[in-house]
Parts: sequence; structure tokens; C-alpha cells
Amino acid sequence: MLNRKFIKDINEFYGEYQAGALQGANHALAITLGTGVGGGVIIDGHIFAGGINCSGTELGHTVIVSGGRQCTCGRRGCWEAYASATALIRQAKRAMKNDEGSKLWLMCEGDLEKVDGKIVFDGLEIGVYLAVKTELGSDYLFDPSLVFLPYGS
Repeated sequence: MLNRKFIKDINEFYGEYQAGALQGANHALAITLGTGVGGGVIIDGHIFAGGINCSGTELGHTVIVSGGRQCTCGRRGCWEAYASATALIRQAKRAMKNDEGSKLWLMCEGDLEKVDGKIVFDGLEIGVYLAVKTELGSDYLFDPSLVFLPYGS
């Protein structure tokens, strides 16, 4: 039985594999960025379903910074702790605390608890800039011929 989260992630890019940006890819990596970090892998023209628990890939919980930021899964340094919408919101709140003149304060009516992904992305559209520092390693998990990052609405 396939893991439900894996099925959701696979469905998000399976159409691209059949008729879109990933069509004909022999080796590919698809990454979805949202509340977390999801995705899937194509190896030798087949979708990788994983082994024991059939969860495919847990890209978001791949450690990219040893001893890094705390992740919601309990581990430290997971990709999701740096690249998800949840991480972006956390980084925006941190930046706002250091910039009392940020337009984001007006957008959230002065209440940090009201800062969500919509406010952050709306702020980016009107020219609010966030300085986000990441410290990513240069080691690769594998070498796909194609990496697909869909742009969602």
C-alpha cells in the first residue's frame, strides 16, 4: 500500500511526466514547495516508489545542514526547515522583528500571529524584500538529467 502523502506528491507531477515538462525524462527530480517540501523521483523512466514503507522519497526531510534548524519532524537541518512556506513565514517574522518599518507590519495589522504565507507572498509582490541566508552543502543526492520546480497558484 502506497503512503498517502507520497501519492499526493506523485499526482502533482505525474501529469508532467506523462505530457508536460517531464515527458520523456529518463532520470528526473520533481520538487513541490508548499507548507512542506515534497516531490518525486524518476529513475530509468520509472517513478521511484521506495522500499519498505513505499513512501518514495521524503525530500523535505533530507538533512541538508548537519545540526541545522529544528524541523517539524523532530530532526535538525531538514530541507523543509529551510525551503518550505512554513520556513519562509518563520524567516519573515524574524526579519520583521529586526525592521519595525517593514510594510509587512501594516499588512498583518501589527500582529505577528497574523503573518501567513499569503501576507508574505503579497508583500514580496509589492516590493518587500527578505534577506534569507541559507548554508547548503554541495553534495548531491543523485544526478538527475532534469529538475522540475512547478510554480503553483
